[in-house]
Amino acid sequence: MGGVKKSVYIFLCSLLGVLLFLVLQRIVVLCYLILVSYGAFHLTSGGYLEFMAIDDITLLLAMLCGSWYGIWLGNYWYELVYEKGQWRGSLHHARNYLFPPKPAYQDFKARVEEVKHQLAEDLSQAEDLVREMPKEILKPVPIRRVARKKSAPTKRKSV
Repeated sequence: MGGVKKSVYIFLCSLLGVLLFLVLQRIVVLCYLILVSYGAFHLTSGGYLEFMAIDDITLLLAMLCGSWYGIWLGNYWYELVYEKGQWRGSLHHARNYLFPPKPAYQDFKARVEEVKHQLAEDLSQAEDLVREMPKEILKPVPIRRVARKKSAPTKRKSV
């Protein structure tokens, strides 16, 4: 089922990319026609045919680039959302883009330094406690070994 889901996802993203690039191409053509109508450029009869040819070529290029962009976008987002499961929403993505989190190694270095400092403090406190202990407590206690005597097996009386 994952193959169908991925194919539909990439197809829809490709369609979205084509539509996006067609809108951008049409906006550029509209701006050019507005400039021509205000006299910034002069369009002759032969120039009109050239404009139409350029319009058709850019339309074809916009469709090809849009489909390529849509396929790339579909693969990227499918992997991010469904395979890795890292997408937590637009606000989370914008926050991480605008305010990137500190790299993990910086947090690790800070934590290591903090642990070293805490360990040094604990060690000095332990040394102080040992110095304050009375000398009798610090003497090693001899281990007493207890010898156990085994009892001899009892003889049974025969009948």
